[in-house]
Amino acid sequence: MDAATIVKRIRSTNGITRKELAELAALSPSTVGRIERGEIDPTWGTLTRLLASTGYQINGDSLVSAGDASAVAAAQPLLSAVMTALEPSTRALRTSIVASAQDTAAAAAQDIARLDWSEAWKSVVKSITDPRIPLPSVTSEWRNRWERAGWLDESTDANDFVTLAISAGNAAKISRRNTVQRAVDAPEGWQTLARRLGRQKKTTPYQA
Repeated sequence: MDAATIVKRIRSTNGITRKELAELAALSPSTVGRIERGEIDPTWGTLTRLLASTGYQINGDSLVSAGDASAVAAAQPLLSAVMTALEPSTRALRTSIVASAQDTAAAAAQDIARLDWSEAWKSVVKSITDPRIPLPSVTSEWRNRWERAGWLDESTDANDFVTLAISAGNAAKISRRNTVQRAVDAPEGWQTLARRLGRQKKTTPYQA
């Protein structure tokens, strides 16, 4: 699996833009774009940053979750705070829909939800930036990534927040792996190592 495929899969699985992926990994969007188009072969360090920033790792020919529970640990307080802050809004939404089946009532309810999202999110942002509440280093690392991607500022909308939650969930999945994980030193680059392994696989006879 080449680097271009890896980047495309990361983006499609998380539903994120090229710019968001670049911000998560602290890279330039042009660098991510060139990797995705196959114009450059990234160093192992760059590829590792892309994988770590989204909670993935390479397992054979597959891209799998790294099983990083710290991503969920970072997202859980945000999810709880948002749900608590939006609870009055969801009550208003349900009441309006039950009271009338007309489209105007549904539209009004949606306006209430949008208004309350903005106010609720501002209170959440205020709480998560409270300097009196120290964050563990692993939690802080995920928060920093999400801030760079624009998912934790006052302009964040509900769609951004859903993307954040999905990304955290994908990073924390525990994937079943049938192979033994080993660290391999590849001084000439990971792509060179992959090509050598591919050639060896073709030339080595199968033994039962």
